[in-house]
Amino acid sequence: MLQDDGNSLWLKFAQGVVNGVFAKQDVLLGMVEALVKKTERLAKGKSLKNMSYLSAFSDFCNVLASTSTRAYKTFKRQFGGRGIRSMQYVFFCLCFALSLILYLEIFGQKRLAFRQAFLRET
Repeated sequence: MLQDDGNSLWLKFAQGVVNGVFAKQDVLLGMVEALVKKTERLAKGKSLKNMSYLSAFSDFCNVLASTSTRAYKTFKRQFGGRGIRSMQYVFFCLCFALSLILYLEIFGQKRLAFRQAFLRET
């Protein structure tokens, strides 16, 4: 597998990445990026906190974790990724932000309708 004859699987993969063959494989590239970052940080003696991940990789992790937390924990040990509690927190923040936007949108439309009705009467 680690032959240096130009036919190595990893060499072909690296050449494919450089040539853009895997450009649309965001989950795979995110997985490789997470693994490389994880390995580098652990080698430097740093923790894995505050790491950022590609959105496609994060989405894949969310789907895997929602399907099976045990499978996700096994996957996370190998490749890295957010903790389950971190995923829940991010999900909560997104839900809160979306509900706030929806509330402001509805409230803004009612306020606009009230203002237009008031202006017609005057």
